[in-house]
Amino acid sequence: MARLAVAGFGKLGSALVRGALARGVVQAAEVCVWARSEPRRELAAEMGLALVEWPQILHAAPTVLLSLKPQAFEVMSVNVPHVTPAPQWISVMGGWRAADVAAKLGGGPVIRALPRVAASVGASTTGLCVPAGVPRDAAEFARRFFGAIGPVVDVDDASMDAVTAVGASGVGFACAFMEALAE
Repeated sequence: MARLAVAGFGKLGSALVRGALARGVVQAAEVCVWARSEPRRELAAEMGLALVEWPQILHAAPTVLLSLKPQAFEVMSVNVPHVTPAPQWISVMGGWRAADVAAKLGGGPVIRALPRVAASVGASTTGLCVPAGVPRDAAEFARRFFGAIGPVVDVDDASMDAVTAVGASGVGFACAFMEALAE
């Protein structure tokens, strides 16, 4: 049986799994993936990961990483019945509060994580919010999983919007600033 299900295997989802595999946090046989596009499904297969269809991926493992584009989750979760029993949800979807994700999927505490684009090179700092009610082993797994791609900083839920703004938009601002200097 899979230990980790990954719903969304785009650039971020695949970088996170690649880092966790490389650091031995999980083995390929323990990971199953749902990917929207054929090239991403092929990448998952090349990595030795099992493929699972939507919405079955939400039931496929005791821990489910939600690595969907935020707007896609809104649409895709509309006709999804509540997942019971609820797995341990880990969301890397910016703009979705833990309570809103839990409400869409039927409950259970949601760990929120905000890694950066540098995850693709194993150099991301991740803001991690582990709410009350998350079992200790699930919190430790999340810290090891995101620690495979760089430092993990514990953040309270009220600060996650700031982490999103600085971590995501801050990089874009720095690039725009450098372009302006070059001009």
